[in-house]
Amino acid sequence: MTLRDCLPFLGFWQGRKVLTADVLAGITVGLVLVPQAMAYAALAGMPPIYGLYAGSFACMAGGLFGRCAQLQTGPVAMTSLISFAAVAPLAAAGSEDFISLMAILAIMVGAFRIVLGLMRGAVLATLISKPVLIGFGTAAGIIIAATQVPKLFLVDPGFSNPVLNSMMIVGHLPEVHVPSLLMGMGSLVAMILFKRFAPRWPGLLISLMGAGLVSWLINYEGMGGSIVGALPVGLPPLSIPTLGWSHATELIGGALLVVVIGLLEVMTVTAATERKLGVATDLDKELLGQGAASLVAGVTAGFPVSGSLSRSSLNLMAGARTGLSSVVSGLVVLLTLLVLTPLLRPLPYPTLAAAIVMAVSALVRPQDLVRTWRIRKSDALFGFITLAATICAAPSMVIGMEVGIGMSVGYGLWRWMHPRVVMTAPECDGRAAAAADQQNPLVNICDGRLVIRVDSRISFLNAQGLSARIRELARPCPAQTVVVINACAINDLDATGVEMLADLALALEAREKRLVLADVKLPVRKRLQAHDGMARVALLPHPSAPLAPLDQPPAEAT
Repeated sequence: MTLRDCLPFLGFWQGRKVLTADVLAGITVGLVLVPQAMAYAALAGMPPIYGLYAGSFACMAGGLFGRCAQLQTGPVAMTSLISFAAVAPLAAAGSEDFISLMAILAIMVGAFRIVLGLMRGAVLATLISKPVLIGFGTAAGIIIAATQVPKLFLVDPGFSNPVLNSMMIVGHLPEVHVPSLLMGMGSLVAMILFKRFAPRWPGLLISLMGAGLVSWLINYEGMGGSIVGALPVGLPPLSIPTLGWSHATELIGGALLVVVIGLLEVMTVTAATERKLGVATDLDKELLGQGAASLVAGVTAGFPVSGSLSRSSLNLMAGARTGLSSVVSGLVVLLTLLVLTPLLRPLPYPTLAAAIVMAVSALVRPQDLVRTWRIRKSDALFGFITLAATICAAPSMVIGMEVGIGMSVGYGLWRWMHPRVVMTAPECDGRAAAAADQQNPLVNICDGRLVIRVDSRISFLNAQGLSARIRELARPCPAQTVVVINACAINDLDATGVEMLADLALALEAREKRLVLADVKLPVRKRLQAHDGMARVALLPHPSAPLAPLDQPPAEAT
């Protein structure tokens, strides 16, 4: 491992042209990061200033120690909501204990990411199937948007489930604060128009600046509206949280979920970067950079951070080539903290709510589940169940993901334990026999042999089930039938699988039938030949190859 592998920022200097591109991209993303960080802080139950804290030094650390040059680290919607769901049962949102617990959660997330990266554990993300992830993401988008509806109407029915809470606003329409509704909906419409007709413009920043100006001109606060208010000026405080460590064990589930979801977001960004630039990213090493960023967020009064899909896409589009762009984006946030916070005072909370709704709209993708239903209904069903479970369990989104992961892993294990066993017809007289009749094995006997194909590796998980299935298919066949297992799809087997085949050969011989294996791969053949009980089992190059007499040594596959 080279020094540059340990310290990626040593490779930032690649010439003046790359430096210029990185600085311009960093400024562009930084201008978007400022309002997004404040909005996501509100989503996490934190005062807006803590979003800027989390988006400053943590963003810079992600750029300095991350491997994907275009990945922008900082506050993101999904991570913010999961963090809120993990901490909310332990302390009141916005309280001193809540802020301290958020910092502790960030430190735990950082530590888990570093340990996972050192253990080469990025492969754990494969435990979540794509339909389950789509279902969870769609539910998360709906839940996130639902948490912002009361801020748009300035009415809160008081239900704990965000979706139910937003639906119950219908019964409180006379209490709606009209100026807040107009401010929020007007901001949302402006953002949609910018995205539709001027996608290259910083529509989010312009909309927020415009809303802040309107709020100041009409004295929105005097009308009873909710604004950001005065923000402290200065750099984030540097300290290790002291309150709330007794609740650390209760935060483990939320921290692990943040790690897994964050890894999936990083995988999405790195895949897009690889498609466009042809540069692959070591996800295990990227976990180290993400872990460093979250640790920095924890000791600078922030909350858990992750790779941002939207800002990383903007960073890539703006021409970033090294992690220096992320450092520049963090400096833009620091400049805001030092100089520009007074300008953020009149910013209306309904506008921040509109920004969050706009940002998470891309997560809601039910059409993807509909497409999955056409491909494979069971996969789509898991996605829909995950979606429903996550919404019903909100704000505890961990339960929804646990349900999704449990179903996908459990179903995968069940499929492994019950592999596909297919009867096929060998060639007779130079012609292919009729299609296999799954209900009548006798129809498929040709030249005295019944051919069965096993579409799976054989292990202790499925050996007994396979043996029972093959015996069931061979039972109606007459004596002297040769049972041929087409092993073309068997790419591996363990000791239990070899023992099962040896026992199966003896059981078939007791019924005056013979077991033959055809088209056996070399690694599998070597394991079979190491077992004395397989000496009387012939190995053929293909299912229709000539059979040697039973008392002759088995033929070798080619």
